[in-house]
Amino acid sequence: MKNKITRLFCAAVCLTLALSLAACRRTDKPEEPSDTPPTTSAVDPTVPEGEFVFMFDGTPVSLIEPLTAIQAIIGAPSSEEQKPDSTSRTMYYDGFYITTFQSGTITYVRALIITENTVSTAEGITLGSTADDIKAAYGDTPEFSSMSDVYKYTRGGVNLMFVTGEEERVMAISYLNLNWSR
Repeated sequence: MKNKITRLFCAAVCLTLALSLAACRRTDKPEEPSDTPPTTSAVDPTVPEGEFVFMFDGTPVSLIEPLTAIQAIIGAPSSEEQKPDSTSRTMYYDGFYITTFQSGTITYVRALIITENTVSTAEGITLGSTADDIKAAYGDTPEFSSMSDVYKYTRGGVNLMFVTGEEERVMAISYLNLNWSR
């Protein structure tokens, strides 16, 4: 129970840091999906090159797509919350949750927080991976390093952040869509 509370707390801290850091990079309108299919990574031909994605049942999922396209892959949430007088929702799935934002009539994912080690990044990092695993997958120089236990990388309009704890093991993983607006 204590471990779960610690993970949720770390995930909340990670999300707060990501939202704070991204505020100045926000644009007025999310990028519209392109009709041109993205190029793929040489490492894994199913992963679009130039953006961070997360893996769901072996399928890469791009967070910059509209929520309807994402839900075609991940399905409906097990539960969701919406604050009164808000278009923002929090949607809970097995192993992760997402927060959303509305742009016009289209709903997008603002953030995705991984809560269990059954969900991984496209590069195979899960909760419990080591700091060395992160560096091997994403490089030795994260963009945000004023805290030695936080690793932040940006690619294709998405921030990917890792928080490590005891024995430099990953305690929290969050993705933040930098195209969100309020």
